[in-house]
Amino acid sequence: MEEERKRIIVGISHDLRTPLTSLLGYIEALRCDKILTAEEKNKFLRIAADKGNALHERLQEFFELAKSEADDLHVELHRVNLTDIVQEALVGFYP
Repeated sequence: MEEERKRIIVGISHDLRTPLTSLLGYIEALRCDKILTAEEKNKFLRIAADKGNALHERLQEFFELAKSEADDLHVELHRVNLTDIVQEALVGFYP
């Protein structure tokens, strides 16, 4: 069980770093690239906001995991469409 917990923490750590790194990259581009057009800046801001929201979601998931380990969470199971989840994940890599 402890080994599984460590594996989950490593996975969560990776899931947090990925959107954070992307978010910081877009912010750096906005801050330093003086030749970006207004349209490009708006596009980068939208992407940065999306990455920030993704980071927030991952942090919320981590918080829920911590609550579940403290037996402070009622788990409600429901079906998910894996095709939609995979498509969303793949689209996130393109920008």
